Amino acid sequence: DLPHGIEKKLDDDDEDEDEDSESPFVSDISVLDVTSSSAKIVWKTDEKANSTVWYDVITPLVINSATKTKSSSKLVFNHAITLFDLISGTNYYYKVGSSDILGNATSSSERLFTTF
Repeated sequence: DLPHGIEKKLDDDDEDEDEDSESPFVSDISVLDVTSSSAKIVWKTDEKANSTVWYDVITPLVINSATKTKSSSKLVFNHAITLFDLISGTNYYYKVGSSDILGNATSSSERLFTTF
């Protein structure tokens, strides 16, 4: 048996984890530094989370195993993903997504940027 104080601490930790069923809240989505072949997608979350951008030239953007994706597993509040090897003068449709350390996930609505 563990000492009483340790058991209580372990019980408290378990309860805290069970209470976090909220997905990160995504805000301030922007596209920066658009060129003929790249674009930087940035956004914020209200808790530390990973970063994913799904993108394609087809709308509606359907997320599946064939969807172009760029991601980072680093858990951050301020997200930045740069997309490379884009086609000049092309409309790109994209969604951003983030998951917290417990796997609570969220994604944005579809958005658009155009390369030069």
